Amino acid sequence: MELAVGLPPQVVASTLAGFHMTVSRVVSAYVDAALEQLKREDLMRWPGALPDAMRDPSIVPSDDWIGWKAIPSTVTSAELDALEEATGLAFPPLYREFLSYRHFVELTQRGVAFERHLSHDWSDTLRRAYFASWPRERILDAGLLPFGRETLMDAGPVCFDTQQRLRTETVPWSSGTMSG
Repeated sequence: MELAVGLPPQVVASTLAGFHMTVSRVVSAYVDAALEQLKREDLMRWPGALPDAMRDPSIVPSDDWIGWKAIPSTVTSAELDALEEATGLAFPPLYREFLSYRHFVELTQRGVAFERHLSHDWSDTLRRAYFASWPRERILDAGLLPFGRETLMDAGPVCFDTQQRLRTETVPWSSGTMSG
């Protein structure tokens, strides 16, 4: 199966819903395909601070942009449990697996931009997304868990809707502007 990286997440989720795969297989297939696409398009450079383990010396720097590579995640179940407790929301199993798979700078240039997942500050990045980026009453208190943002229209956060879990454990997502 080939994943169409760059497609809207609802298309990817709908495609994946038809396959009986383990959680690990779904996550690794999506993340690995996204990273391969970034590599093919020569988009694995970053101008910000990177942990040494995420620097990729095989990618030639361009001005102040240095090469990066994804590395195995150091995220623990206890750390994810603490974030769940802080938000008051149960993370979808696929999201827990996603956060536990790899650290990365980015995964896509189109569609949904996932929150940056660097090995040294991933928890701080997610806490900012959960608690400082959007009004709590419109997001967390409504059962929405932000995991990224829409890249084409600046429509606001893209969230898992934890109130609408389906029997298959697929969690719908929503995106929309935060005005009004």
